[in-house]
Amino acid sequence: MLRLPGGRALVVIAVVAGLPATTEAAVDVRPWAYDAPLSAPPTVRSAPGFVDARLAAQRTVTPVRRLTVRGARIGADENGYERPNHVTGGPGDEPPWFVSFRTRSQRLLLPTTGTGARFRLRVGNRVTPIHTSPADGGRHLVDVRFRDRRERLITLELAGTFALHSVVTGRDPVRAAADLPKSPVVVFFGDSFTAGAGADAPFASYAQYAARRMGWANAWTSGSSLTGYRTQGSEERFPLVDRFGRDVEHTKPDILIVAAGVNDLHHYDQANIEIGARSLFGKVRDRLPETRLVVLGPWVTQTPADPAALATRDTLAAVAREFGAAFVDNVAERWITGSGSVAARKGDGNADRYIAPDGAHLSPAGHRYVGQRLAAALSRLLPPGPRRHARLRARSGTPSG
Repeated sequence: MLRLPGGRALVVIAVVAGLPATTEAAVDVRPWAYDAPLSAPPTVRSAPGFVDARLAAQRTVTPVRRLTVRGARIGADENGYERPNHVTGGPGDEPPWFVSFRTRSQRLLLPTTGTGARFRLRVGNRVTPIHTSPADGGRHLVDVRFRDRRERLITLELAGTFALHSVVTGRDPVRAAADLPKSPVVVFFGDSFTAGAGADAPFASYAQYAARRMGWANAWTSGSSLTGYRTQGSEERFPLVDRFGRDVEHTKPDILIVAAGVNDLHHYDQANIEIGARSLFGKVRDRLPETRLVVLGPWVTQTPADPAALATRDTLAAVAREFGAAFVDNVAERWITGSGSVAARKGDGNADRYIAPDGAHLSPAGHRYVGQRLAAALSRLLPPGPRRHARLRARSGTPSG
């Protein structure tokens, strides 16, 4: 988006379909440098405990809301534990969230509740292994101990069920990471793929991999299993258009990436799927006129692709073009090939590596790979580097409430 004299906006629209496709051979599926492991990771242990008057008197307690929170709108429970509250969905749909700060402290205490949530620490651009909080429902202190005391930029990468009260240190203060690079606000909006089904953790989904590849530091995900343009999934889940207000609109994203349709194609005919897509894209254009809209075709987990998937791809591509959106044709580009999975290898394509044992979702390696394929497609629309960000409303941080 370019700003013209007088504050008018010029939105540059491009359609990915028809541009040169990125082949699998051109995609580097090795771990990226910014997911490389820490050479000397801290020890991480959990024990029963919480922030009481004695602990608060002995240590520095920094509430979550004084730190840099990205990727979610958060809300506190009656005991002051924060967690995301912006996604409409059921169990397993909780989005990842990210808390960044700087400190010299050698030891951190993270007050949390026993939800069995996964988490890891990112120090600079290197990460710890993924850990899991206790699952007993009690209150705990996650004890993080580094080998030395020095200034660090730390990001807590948290599953949506991870409830965090504060960051507790000794004499060293904890400061918000106010110097993080400015970034567009990006929302990935879809189904269980976007929720991270099959990934090692919600913060290791294809969406978060693509965002890191693009240099987007404030990527939100709203994925709800079994949903689609028309498909509700269950009583506690809703089609995309009904989730739009709570999950997307309040963030006012610079970029909205919609990835859905696979749950519609065997439950609705193309006329109904078109109605659902028109309803959603029309709402985006009416309520978020400055947001760049990108649409993916339906997920395909084996080839040859189901004829219904091909028809749904064509329907979504046509509606996307009508609303001035970019369309990423993951079906034609054959991101997934073959008929196998990691549990039933067939030797006829990359599905042997990239499709989970259930045959319906991505494996952890598949999330990394698809994240890179998506980033390659997005880079044809938004070339990497500062010039891309200069065309967007550069923002950091995230609303809470």
